[in-house]
Amino acid sequence: QALVLRFSGDSKNLKLRGQATIKLTDDSPKLITPQAAKDAREKFEKYYRLANQKGDATNGKTLFATCLACHKVSDTGGIIGPDLSGAGAMSTEALLHNILTPNAQMESGYYRHDIILKDGGKVSGSLVRETKESLSIQPVGTAIQVIPRSKVTQHEITKSSLMPEGLIDHLSPEQIASLFTYIRTLK
Repeated sequence: QALVLRFSGDSKNLKLRGQATIKLTDDSPKLITPQAAKDAREKFEKYYRLANQKGDATNGKTLFATCLACHKVSDTGGIIGPDLSGAGAMSTEALLHNILTPNAQMESGYYRHDIILKDGGKVSGSLVRETKESLSIQPVGTAIQVIPRSKVTQHEITKSSLMPEGLIDHLSPEQIASLFTYIRTLK
């Protein structure tokens, strides 16, 4: 009854039933210049070489503490991002793509939810729970906020990650090697 369909082009003669509606969306990938694509490839290759070097897993675990603000490993960490308990089983290439370009490949459960409140406030985070009466949002670094729908003026779902791009750009080559050495132990 409430099936959402996507159409491109003209759909003015489409007959809808039940609660079905049509919404315009822009799911197009972000276009980049050839130079930006070249720069991204070079950056990936640089980090890939560093990530495959042997580092100090103990130092890597210390660096990984930043990741635990949003990601869970075993019974430690946050719930905003995917559970990384088995991240060591992923290829270095896949891990690096997820870290360097967190918006490129996302599951819908990790989209950012922006809530605009009637009092002018804004809450952004991941959706934990949704009922007819309220929205439960987990902002980065704070407790879950339960927001009554009666206080919401706008609820937008953004297909972008709460994980910022450039998260590892400030790390030294030794730190990159150590971080990935630690991540490979998570199996």
